[in-house]
Amino acid sequence: MTVGEHWILKTARDGQLIAELSGYPSEEQIENLIVANPATVRDGVRLVARQAVIPEGKPDLLGVDQDGRLVVFELKAMSSARDVFAQAIDYASWFHGADFSDVANAIERSPEYLNIPRIDDFAAWYRATFGRRRPDALLPVRIVIVAVGADPASARIASFLSEHGIATEVIELELTRRSSKAKTPKSSTSVAPSSRAGRRAKRATPRQNANEQELLRRAAEYGSVELLSAAHAAILERLPDASVQVQSRKHAGYIYMMPEVVSGNRVGYIGLYLDPNQQRHILVYPFEKMRDLVDAASLENLRRHLTIYQEKALFTHGAFRFKSLTEWEQYGPELCQAVEHLLVAWRRKRSESS
Repeated sequence: MTVGEHWILKTARDGQLIAELSGYPSEEQIENLIVANPATVRDGVRLVARQAVIPEGKPDLLGVDQDGRLVVFELKAMSSARDVFAQAIDYASWFHGADFSDVANAIERSPEYLNIPRIDDFAAWYRATFGRRRPDALLPVRIVIVAVGADPASARIASFLSEHGIATEVIELELTRRSSKAKTPKSSTSVAPSSRAGRRAKRATPRQNANEQELLRRAAEYGSVELLSAAHAAILERLPDASVQVQSRKHAGYIYMMPEVVSGNRVGYIGLYLDPNQQRHILVYPFEKMRDLVDAASLENLRRHLTIYQEKALFTHGAFRFKSLTEWEQYGPELCQAVEHLLVAWRRKRSESS
């Protein structure tokens, strides 16, 4: 199955496009994009090493800015702010206390990588680039955190460090999904999209975008982002009247909401969640409103073939657990057919009550 999704990576400060990707990028892919075009994240920096080996570990990237100061880059895509800043400070502290020869040796041992040249004699390179016989301006070290997704904790930590004399900057990148027409599980029943759905669609708020970025970050960390995206695209295609609520904390996932037939208040009909216990899996939960409208027999076959996950707090009636893309391809069409039946029944009820 081909999941019809593209991911847009751009800078948050000015919306500069970095790349369009055909799948959710790994941390290494994002790092490679930065290496290929470092000016997108910071002007005037010359990258001199990737994963340079020092006693404290391997900094993601090392550069020298236009003032001749060493810059330690750390990428924050899957890790917590605390972990990334602790790591960056550890690296910066080593460079701050190291002899110049040790710094030069770490850079000189780093191989050529994409747009980063191999520098055989860092002292000579530095003098030729900055016109100084000895690189006294290499210190103090600057720290640049390249963070994917909005993160108030990163901004707060960077501000604190800068106020206390450690030059630290956070460069925020935005990673958003753009769906395209794709092969998703089809059933024999066809439901025409509502002609009014596009007019009712609302632009996602910054908070919703931040929640979805955090949700997808967690899904990528769990190894379930492709499965989650396939199910999300299939359900959305069959519920054109639905709005989507994104949850990124407990019970992280999507809730598909439509106006309640009697009151008109938007309520959840079906939920799609990350599995908190089996992280590579996803959970699909038909809420009570969906169960009221859908023939129980349309869900019974799924209950026979899929593992049922139950939790008193939310999944009272049991959620369907999909363990892999293969299982989604096998049983996803049956779930999609139940969703189509839901839409037909919901529209009929709406018509009868109007």
